[in-house]
Amino acid sequence: MPLVVLCALADAPGVLGGAREMEERFTQLMIAAEKEHPEITVLRQVGAGTPRAALLVAAAGAQMLVVGCRGHGGLKNMSLGSVAQAVLHYSPCPVGVVHPPVRHRAPPPPGRC
Repeated sequence: MPLVVLCALADAPGVLGGAREMEERFTQLMIAAEKEHPEITVLRQVGAGTPRAALLVAAAGAQMLVVGCRGHGGLKNMSLGSVAQAVLHYSPCPVGVVHPPVRHRAPPPPGRC
């Protein structure tokens, strides 16, 4: 079964220069990922619509829905953003939420706080 990767462009006009630039960036990222993992069949989908709506439509025929969580929900240390929270509540299939890797700071030198 192929991996379907979705890019929803509803909020794109004011973000990263607009929908065209966002779609080009998405394509560049996907080409790089596909080269790195040629064993995976990827179907790219780009559409106009809110991320929440687009993901829930895609989830209707999916075995699993995986979403990223950037932590831009407005509250510091918020564990889920609004999109991840919505798909967890309304998805017709299992959902996996992936957080960005934690970047550890180097410990202070001995004797310093």
